[in-house]
Amino acid sequence: MQTSLGRKLRVLRAERELSLRDATSLSGVAKETISDIERGIRRPHDVTLAKLAHAYGVPVEDLLEDPSGALAGKDEAPTTGPASLEDLDKLLGQARELKAEWTRLMAYERMTRPGEYERVRPRLVEIERRLDELRRRAQDLDAPRRMILHWPNRPARVVFFEEPTEAEEAELRAQLGEYEEEHVFSHAS
Repeated sequence: MQTSLGRKLRVLRAERELSLRDATSLSGVAKETISDIERGIRRPHDVTLAKLAHAYGVPVEDLLEDPSGALAGKDEAPTTGPASLEDLDKLLGQARELKAEWTRLMAYERMTRPGEYERVRPRLVEIERRLDELRRRAQDLDAPRRMILHWPNRPARVVFFEEPTEAEEAELRAQLGEYEEEHVFSHAS
């Protein structure tokens, strides 16, 4: 049974687009251990948790449910708030799958075939409709407009849940300098 700590670690790894093997290289923690922690099969020692937090570029405190930092022997706290991490993670996963399908359908090699666009157009329209539906669901969850993700040796990644204004983009450039961006609920990334 997955715990909220396991879910947080899995989401952090997914946001950074890291495989278990990549996470092992960055943290020095065995991939089986990371997998077991993410699935809630095992609880990490403090040293292991510190290694994972460092590898993902987050403070250890962000991973702990108990503000005192004591992890062993404590029950996991339930996720609360209008936009739970699990709900956002599910919407992000669905949006990313739709965007990947859009990209496959719109591949140059495919679109140069005669009649191909007309053949795939109904599916492209359906993908747009589903992305709009996911966008509305995220708004119903009161999701933030954006998330800024930091990790070592890479530029920050800004995940936009709503299209940014020019002023927001200028503010982000001033704040972060170079950054990667992902527009979650549109097919353009």
